[in-house]
Amino acid sequence: MKQFFQVFQELTVSEHLRGMFLNTTISRITLKKDRSKLSIYLHSDHLLERSDIREMEEAIYKQLFIGLRFVFEKASTYPVNIRQKVLL
Repeated sequence: MKQFFQVFQELTVSEHLRGMFLNTTISRITLKKDRSKLSIYLHSDHLLERSDIREMEEAIYKQLFIGLRFVFEKASTYPVNIRQKVLL
């Protein structure tokens, strides 16, 4: 497993968002064969608010994957999905 910002080194986000994801680790990343969704599985020792997760999904899509061909499942969502497992 790697730290979140070891995997997404060039990602630019607010200090608040960086602090929330600083101590999270990524266990795996998957991309559907039809390229409709990128899923990021992460572990955290604290609960992340859904709004912070959505903001990070948007930042990853807009900054890192905007040039790739993604097929949208829904018009209202980004094809990047972060799934959290909290280790309390």
